[in-house]
Amino acid sequence: MGISFISEFYANQKQYKKAEEAYKKLIALEPNNPFNYLYLGNFYNNEKKYDKAEDNYKKRIELAPTDPVNYRSLATFYYYQNRFEESEVAYKKMIELAPTDANYYRLIGIFYEHLNQYEKAEAAYKKMIELAPTDPESYTSMGYLYQTQKRYEEAAKYYQKASELDLNNFDNHMLVINLLGENLSKWEEVEQFEKKLLDFDSTNVIAPILLAITYCNARRDYQSAILVLERYFSLHSNEPIYYYYLGTAIGKPKNWNRLLTISKTLLFPVPLIKKEICQLNIT
Repeated sequence: MGISFISEFYANQKQYKKAEEAYKKLIALEPNNPFNYLYLGNFYNNEKKYDKAEDNYKKRIELAPTDPVNYRSLATFYYYQNRFEESEVAYKKMIELAPTDANYYRLIGIFYEHLNQYEKAEAAYKKMIELAPTDPESYTSMGYLYQTQKRYEEAAKYYQKASELDLNNFDNHMLVINLLGENLSKWEEVEQFEKKLLDFDSTNVIAPILLAITYCNARRDYQSAILVLERYFSLHSNEPIYYYYLGTAIGKPKNWNRLLTISKTLLFPVPLIKKEICQLNIT
């Protein structure tokens, strides 16, 4: 077992003195390995020995001054110490050393966003998109920024782009749906968007459920919700959640006889559903 693993073992067992000695032994054996100072720096940081942590992070940079990752570690350390000016300097040095790495612009963008320096964050995210135009995360980052500022129309455009770039990522689809629906009340656009998702992959159990929820909540059109769910029933008949939403849609207009026909597969007893379902929000 390597010394680094032994050190982590001692640290996890709260045998801090032994862990510190093991980390120091690792450095004695490999004094020119930058990662050893990262390990010891992280150990001191966790122990709230911040001066020693900083010394080791700086030693790591001294040994590998052209590695941008080293400056990222120091920038993160300074950020959590509320030493924001020093953190910014380290982030900028990181980017100076790797000016074509889109992820580093994402990191400094998040840094600026947390400090409410939105113009700088926006500039960083724009550079990230320029460098990684096919990465959905580039667009969700910008979308989050705009949504934070209540620039919902702009946020929606970036969320939709992220959704288009990764049609299998339903988290991104939900960003579009929630923003268009909850923030902009553009339920027709939500409906059209959900229909596209359903056309793309009707085998995903979430796709018909999302459209049914929109019919129920935005339009109170329970019949359309039922039709959607029944249309794709054969694809999802083994999914308990599908029965739940189908039962909810059927129960809303008090179609109890139809509800009873699917009751055997529901997760809740029929009397309970009949009693509660009209008060149940489908979301």
